[in-house]
Amino acid sequence: ICLRKLNDPEKANNEECEWTIGDPSRQILLTVSDVFGVENDGRCRWDYVQVTAAGTLQGKYCGEGTGFAGQEFFLQGPVVVEWKSDGGVSNIGFSIQYEVISPDPCDSVECPRIAMKLLPISRRPRC
Repeated sequence: ICLRKLNDPEKANNEECEWTIGDPSRQILLTVSDVFGVENDGRCRWDYVQVTAAGTLQGKYCGEGTGFAGQEFFLQGPVVVEWKSDGGVSNIGFSIQYEVISPDPCDSVECPRIAMKLLPISRRPRC
């Protein structure tokens, strides 16, 4: 499933969107496209994508690339992805795919629980 604001001809300024993915019993794999471009501001005040997982802010991203493009993130749900744009500069946008992992791979065997931060990973954790 994809959240898409990439080269969207209908993209308007002054947008506010929020997507809630999964629930506390699920883990979420987010995959960000290789293309990520929203208005650049060092503090991401005007246009940004913000990710919150299990009620904790994981990151707020703006600019082009910014270490967010082309990454995969494995997070505990629910995951909230917020998009905000002001009335000024427009850019190419973003595309994020996600997969709800069900069931939790650690539910069927004993393994340590790891607090997941929004850090790039190359594959899903295995128990």
